Amino acid sequence: MTRIPGLPSSSPTPPFPSSSYASQTVLITGASAGIGVEAARHYVRLGASKVILGIRSITKGEAVKHDIEQTTGRKGVVEIWEVDYDSFSSVREFATRVKAELKRLDIAILNAGVSKAAFELSPEGWEESIQVNVLSTVLLALLLLPVMQSLATKEWTPRMVIVASGTHARIKDFPQQDAPNILEALNKPESFGPMQARYALSKLLVIYATREIAKLALGPKREPNVIVTYLCPGGVISDLGRDYDTVFFSVVKWFFYTFVTKSTEEGSRSYLAASDLGKEAHGKYYKFNKIDA
Repeated sequence: MTRIPGLPSSSPTPPFPSSSYASQTVLITGASAGIGVEAARHYVRLGASKVILGIRSITKGEAVKHDIEQTTGRKGVVEIWEVDYDSFSSVREFATRVKAELKRLDIAILNAGVSKAAFELSPEGWEESIQVNVLSTVLLALLLLPVMQSLATKEWTPRMVIVASGTHARIKDFPQQDAPNILEALNKPESFGPMQARYALSKLLVIYATREIAKLALGPKREPNVIVTYLCPGGVISDLGRDYDTVFFSVVKWFFYTFVTKSTEEGSRSYLAASDLGKEAHGKYYKFNKIDA
């Protein structure tokens, strides 16, 4: 579905990407559909030598790879690596493979995420949104950070981009914030709250974590050896709300996808724009085409 031309989108859209990523290695997680796929397509189109898609389903990944190869005319660039954010061991194995096989990692975009309509536990015993959007995202970021630091060069400071959401601003406070262990308090069914509140809260938590990860990326002279940025792509057509199957939500989604939100490709441009930012963006929030504090 494409937004009707001439109608305003929910937020400004970066220009069509044109930077060169020649010889660069790019990693994107959660790229079996939606914005991650379109971002990967841009990186391939713009000359990246290797684009690794971290995906739970290899079958879906191979279909995405074929589609990108057909539309860009470039083969042998996209690689499908398995990673399941529902499993901490899978995340660790993925990071171990990155360390073992890559001689460079220029850009890592941690894009995997879920928005759950109801409380549901992951196989690890954590509420799904907390598991995927917070715990596994942060675990992978912490595991990739030293690898990217070791692969930095004088010519290029690696970029780590963590996908957040502007919905986090809706959370002014929440009952569990004063609990001795916030994560454990959020891991109870009665804490789940209304529709999409958990998604917004999970993104707030990952922003807090990202700010701390950015501190770990500072070298002896307080200069980043990996530029860590988090972003909001704005309202974008995606399958993030696939778990909401009510008639009301379907009508609301149709309206916003038709009249308000950006196309998936337009949304993906913010990923590339964020990965182009320099040290001025380290530890900061990129939204609406500008760096926020």
